[in-house]
Amino acid sequence: MKCFCLMDDIFVRREELLQMFDPAPSRATFFRWVGQGKVKQARDLDGWYLLNATRVHQGMKPIDVSQRVAERMASSLLLREGQVLYLSILSIDERFCYSHPTFALPSMLSPTEIEKMVNVMKHHCSVLEAIVDSTERATYCQGYLDAVEALVKSVDGS
Repeated sequence: MKCFCLMDDIFVRREELLQMFDPAPSRATFFRWVGQGKVKQARDLDGWYLLNATRVHQGMKPIDVSQRVAERMASSLLLREGQVLYLSILSIDERFCYSHPTFALPSMLSPTEIEKMVNVMKHHCSVLEAIVDSTERATYCQGYLDAVEALVKSVDGS
Protein backbone atom coordinates (compact mmCIF):
# COMPACT_ATOMS: atom_id res chain seq x y z
CA MET A 1 0.00 0.00 0.00
CA LYS A 2 1.43 3.36 -0.97
CA CYS A 3 0.20 5.81 1.59
CA PHE A 4 1.41 8.19 4.28
CA CYS A 5 0.06 9.31 7.58
CA LEU A 6 -0.62 12.81 8.87
CA MET A 7 -2.29 13.38 12.23
CA ASP A 8 -5.58 11.46 12.09
CA ASP A 9 -5.68 10.67 8.37
CA ILE A 10 -3.85 8.51 5.88
CA PHE A 11 -2.88 9.80 2.45
CA VAL A 12 -3.13 7.20 -0.32
CA ARG A 13 -2.92 6.86 -4.07
CA ARG A 14 -6.03 6.40 -6.21
CA GLU A 15 -5.47 2.64 -6.52
CA GLU A 16 -5.78 2.25 -2.75
CA LEU A 17 -9.07 4.13 -2.65
CA LEU A 18 -10.48 2.04 -5.47
CA GLN A 19 -10.13 -1.05 -3.24
CA MET A 20 -12.85 0.37 -0.96
CA PHE A 21 -15.47 -0.15 -3.66
CA ASP A 22 -16.85 -3.33 -5.18
CA PRO A 23 -16.98 -2.95 -8.09
CA ALA A 24 -14.36 -0.23 -8.42
CA PRO A 25 -15.58 2.94 -10.15
CA SER A 26 -14.24 3.86 -13.56
CA ARG A 27 -11.44 6.42 -13.86
CA ALA A 28 -13.92 9.06 -15.08
CA THR A 29 -16.31 8.36 -12.20
CA PHE A 30 -13.47 8.52 -9.65
CA PHE A 31 -12.33 11.94 -10.84
CA ARG A 32 -15.92 13.18 -11.02
CA TRP A 33 -16.25 12.16 -7.34
CA VAL A 34 -13.06 14.08 -6.59
CA GLY A 35 -14.54 17.16 -8.28
CA GLN A 36 -17.78 16.75 -6.33
CA GLY A 37 -15.90 16.38 -3.02
CA LYS A 38 -16.99 12.77 -2.44
CA VAL A 39 -13.32 11.74 -2.56
CA LYS A 40 -11.14 14.06 -0.49
CA GLN A 41 -7.96 15.21 -2.19
CA ALA A 42 -4.74 15.97 -0.28
CA ARG A 43 -3.79 19.63 -0.53
CA ASP A 44 -0.52 20.46 -2.29
CA LEU A 45 0.16 16.81 -3.28
CA ASP A 46 -1.19 15.79 -6.68
CA GLY A 47 -2.35 12.20 -6.92
CA TRP A 48 -2.76 11.70 -3.14
CA TYR A 49 -6.12 11.41 -1.39
CA LEU A 50 -7.31 11.43 2.23
CA LEU A 51 -8.38 7.88 3.08
CA ASN A 52 -10.10 8.54 6.42
CA ALA A 53 -11.86 11.72 5.28
CA THR A 54 -13.13 9.88 2.21
CA ARG A 55 -14.21 6.85 4.25
CA VAL A 56 -16.12 9.04 6.72
CA HIS A 57 -17.76 10.97 3.86
CA GLN A 58 -18.83 7.63 2.32
CA GLY A 59 -20.33 6.51 5.67
CA MET A 60 -17.50 4.09 6.56
CA LYS A 61 -15.38 3.85 9.72
CA PRO A 62 -11.96 5.54 9.61
CA ILE A 63 -8.76 3.47 9.69
CA ASP A 64 -6.72 3.40 12.94
CA VAL A 65 -3.66 5.57 12.24
CA SER A 66 -1.62 4.46 15.30
CA GLN A 67 -0.73 1.07 13.76
CA ARG A 68 0.51 2.75 10.58
CA VAL A 69 2.67 5.14 12.62
CA ALA A 70 4.26 2.21 14.48
CA GLU A 71 5.07 0.50 11.17
CA ARG A 72 6.68 3.68 9.84
CA MET A 73 8.87 4.06 12.90
CA ALA A 74 10.34 0.57 12.32
CA SER A 75 12.26 1.68 9.20
CA SER A 76 15.87 2.79 9.47
CA LEU A 77 16.52 6.53 9.23
CA LEU A 78 18.65 6.34 6.07
CA LEU A 79 16.16 4.11 4.32
CA ARG A 80 13.47 6.63 5.24
CA GLU A 81 15.57 9.45 3.78
CA GLY A 82 16.13 7.48 0.58
CA GLN A 83 12.44 6.71 0.30
CA VAL A 84 11.51 10.37 0.70
CA LEU A 85 14.06 11.51 -1.87
CA TYR A 86 12.99 8.80 -4.33
CA LEU A 87 9.31 9.65 -3.91
CA SER A 88 10.07 13.33 -4.45
CA ILE A 89 11.17 12.73 -8.02
CA LEU A 90 8.43 10.16 -8.70
CA SER A 91 5.87 12.70 -7.54
CA ILE A 92 7.12 15.23 -10.07
CA ASP A 93 6.54 12.87 -12.99
CA GLU A 94 6.52 9.06 -12.83
CA ARG A 95 7.24 8.89 -16.57
CA PHE A 96 10.86 9.73 -15.76
CA CYS A 97 11.32 6.51 -13.78
CA TYR A 98 12.64 3.73 -15.98
CA SER A 99 13.61 1.36 -13.18
CA HIS A 100 12.22 0.37 -9.81
CA PRO A 101 14.14 0.73 -6.54
CA THR A 102 15.52 -2.39 -4.88
CA PHE A 103 14.26 -1.02 -1.57
CA ALA A 104 10.58 -0.78 -0.67
CA LEU A 105 8.90 2.57 -1.08
CA PRO A 106 7.28 3.89 2.09
CA SER A 107 3.83 2.97 3.21
CA MET A 108 3.43 6.32 4.97
CA LEU A 109 5.29 9.54 5.75
CA SER A 110 5.44 11.84 8.77
CA PRO A 111 4.58 15.55 8.52
CA THR A 112 8.31 16.37 8.63
CA GLU A 113 9.01 13.96 5.78
CA ILE A 114 6.16 15.43 3.76
CA GLU A 115 7.61 18.91 4.23
CA LYS A 116 11.02 17.66 3.12
CA MET A 117 9.49 15.91 0.11
CA VAL A 118 7.67 19.08 -0.97
CA ASN A 119 10.88 21.14 -0.61
CA VAL A 120 12.89 18.62 -2.66
CA MET A 121 10.14 18.60 -5.30
CA LYS A 122 10.17 22.41 -5.51
CA HIS A 123 13.94 22.43 -5.98
CA HIS A 124 13.93 19.81 -8.72
CA CYS A 125 10.92 21.35 -10.46
CA SER A 126 12.82 24.63 -10.77
CA VAL A 127 15.82 22.76 -12.20
CA LEU A 128 13.63 20.78 -14.61
CA GLU A 129 11.91 23.95 -15.86
CA ALA A 130 15.25 25.08 -17.23
CA ILE A 131 15.70 21.82 -19.20
CA VAL A 132 13.75 22.00 -22.44
CA ASP A 133 14.58 18.63 -24.01
CA SER A 134 12.41 15.80 -22.62
CA THR A 135 15.26 13.27 -23.01
CA GLU A 136 17.54 15.46 -20.90
CA ARG A 137 14.78 15.86 -18.31
CA ALA A 138 14.35 12.08 -18.13
CA THR A 139 18.13 11.59 -17.87
CA TYR A 140 18.32 14.11 -15.02
CA CYS A 141 15.52 12.40 -13.09
CA GLN A 142 16.80 8.87 -13.68
CA GLY A 143 20.30 9.94 -12.64
CA TYR A 144 18.89 11.32 -9.41
CA LEU A 145 16.92 8.13 -8.77
CA ASP A 146 20.01 6.02 -9.48
CA ALA A 147 22.06 8.13 -7.05
CA VAL A 148 19.48 7.65 -4.29
CA GLU A 149 19.44 3.91 -4.99
CA ALA A 150 23.26 3.74 -4.76
CA LEU A 151 23.25 5.74 -1.51
CA VAL A 152 20.72 3.46 0.15
CA LYS A 153 22.58 0.34 -1.06
CA SER A 154 25.95 1.60 0.20
CA VAL A 155 24.70 2.18 3.72
CA ASP A 156 22.18 -0.66 3.83
CA GLY A 157 24.83 -3.15 2.69
CA SER A 158 22.64 -4.57 -0.07
